Amino acid sequence: MGLWEIVLIGMVTLMLFSPKELPGIIKALARGYGALRRTAEEFRSQVLEDEELNEIRDAYHGTRNELLKAQQSARRELAKARVEARLAQQKIESALRAERQLGEAIEEADRGDNNADDNSASQAQPAEGQAQPAEGQAPAAQAQPAPVKAPSRPAGVVRQGNDPSTPAA
Repeated sequence: MGLWEIVLIGMVTLMLFSPKELPGIIKALARGYGALRRTAEEFRSQVLEDEELNEIRDAYHGTRNELLKAQQSARRELAKARVEARLAQQKIESALRAERQLGEAIEEADRGDNNADDNSASQAQPAEGQAQPAEGQAPAAQAQPAPVKAPSRPAGVVRQGNDPSTPAA
């Protein structure tokens, strides 16, 4: 506004209002103008605060989504590790069972060898009171020792390499 415009407004206000009322009117206008400026400033700061809050909310939601994705990924990896651990445990248990079966089969074969040795020794020596064949005569029905059967491997056990004690996995 220029100087002439201000002078014109002043003259119009003097014509409309009496000089006694002018100080009250000016104070009221100043209060209204101050209130309008404060309201405009509050509105502007509220808008800026909302924008900052929106940025903060966006950052919060972005971080939250990243954390949820990381949590889901960690859970998937943990589930995979559990499955792998179960499979490893099952393989170990299977190998232990096969080893136990192999050990039992070897023990049975050893017991069978000991029994066969005892039986052949008792058959080779005549009991007291039995006549021994004379020299030159063939012994009558002398028992031949029974052939020893090699222990069979448990099902699923395959020998690896040259080591006969190594079961297959």
